[in-house]
Order: sequence, then C-alpha cells, then structure tokens
Amino acid sequence: MFPIVHTYANKQLAVQNKLKLDQTQTKLYILGGILPDLVSAMGLDRNYGHQMGKEFYFWCKENADDALAFAYGAWLHGADPVGLDYYADECWHGGNGWCFQKCVPYMDMVERACNIPPKWALWKGHNFVEMAMELVTCELEPTLADELVAARLDNEAVAAADEILHFFAKTEKGVPAKIYRKLPAIFALEGINPVTLAERYKTQLEIRHQIAGSDTGAMAAIIDTVKIKEGREYLPWLNEANTLMQEAINNFQKIWEE
Repeated sequence: MFPIVHTYANKQLAVQNKLKLDQTQTKLYILGGILPDLVSAMGLDRNYGHQMGKEFYFWCKENADDALAFAYGAWLHGADPVGLDYYADECWHGGNGWCFQKCVPYMDMVERACNIPPKWALWKGHNFVEMAMELVTCELEPTLADELVAARLDNEAVAAADEILHFFAKTEKGVPAKIYRKLPAIFALEGINPVTLAERYKTQLEIRHQIAGSDTGAMAAIIDTVKIKEGREYLPWLNEANTLMQEAINNFQKIWEE
C-alpha cells in the first residue's frame, strides 16, 4: 500500500492497543509505518525492508527502547511478521494479495497508459489500486496527509530514525533523513488527487525504470476508475486485515502495557 493507507491502518491499531506515545514517538511511529517502501532508496533491499519487522523490533527493544515505536510501525507495514502488505501484496483468502486481485481488470489499460512491457502489467497494475485507495482514505480522514508531512518535517524524529537505521541496518548516515525529506517528491502528500498521484508515478517510471512515454492523463483516469469501482470494497477488506493483524499482535506479545 501507499503511505496514507499505511498511516491510517497503523493509527487504527495504535488506538486499539492503547499505545502511549509522546510527540516524538508518534512521529517515529508514522515514519516507521512508511519505512519499508523507502528502504531501497536508502541502499537496502525492498524485500528486506518488508521482512525485517521482528528482528528490527527486538533490536530496538534491546538497543533503542525510546524508538520502539519506529520499529513497531515498520513491522505493521510489512510482510514478516504479517503486516498490512502481507494481505495487500502477498496473500489474501488463498490467492494473491488483495491489490493484485483487484487490479486484474485494469491490466491492459495500465500497460498502455504506463508504456510498460506486458509482463509488468500485474505488478504495476496493483499500484493503481494502491493509489486509488489513497484517495478513499483521504476522504475518510482528511488530516492524515498533514500528519505524514509533520512527521517527515520533525527534525528530532527524522534524526532519530536516521541514527537507528545507521546502527541497525548500516545505512549511510544522513541518507535516511534525506529520503524522508524528499518524501513529497516520491509520493503525493499535498493536493492529493488522481493527477498528482499519476504525476508522481510517471516520475517513478522514469527514474526507477527509465521508462518514458507514460500518459499522465490516462493514468489519472485509471486511478479514478479504480476508486469508483473498487473503493466500496476497501474498508471491508481493511477491517478484516486489521482483525488479522490484531490477532498477530496478540500472539506475538503486548507491545506496550497499559
């Protein structure tokens, strides 16, 4: 999923589990919640970022207890232990992740709009479901994008995240902080609509994959169509995923005691 959906899902779980977080810990929880999708820009492997949750959590518990919220946020994002992206990307009701299942009717349109090889249509198509659900989530809670922006602008929280990742994952000092500050260039966080989402995606195609010729207008139209046609199923899916994640939390251990 994209950052606003992860922030929304993690916020729900924080409320359910009555997490007691001070101002900086709250910002770290938000920054951790989007970390797995940023690690490749920090010099780490994307899959590592989505599978490091348990190791990272216990490392912080032992070495950086004040920043445990950062690791907890990252865990709830990823796939091992099971977080939201396990259900969005990896497995849902015995099939592919929910986003991969929902994107199938739009694969041909995505292929043409993005100017990508046919074999990429499913992979990139699932991103259009993710972008569409950003719009639905913004309608549910309009302040979430502002909370994300505030977190990435919080110098204390960003510096703490940078230091922790340097010691835990051996990232180069200053690189995670730089990536967090560049967040609005990577994801649409202000003035979020189908066009701004499509514009960021076009940039990703050009920078990450050297693919030119994508059609911003066509991509925006697909995002809007997916939102309209699939958006009604988003909250039932998210609520069920939330229940499964809560079960994983209960089975793992209580993160904070009341």
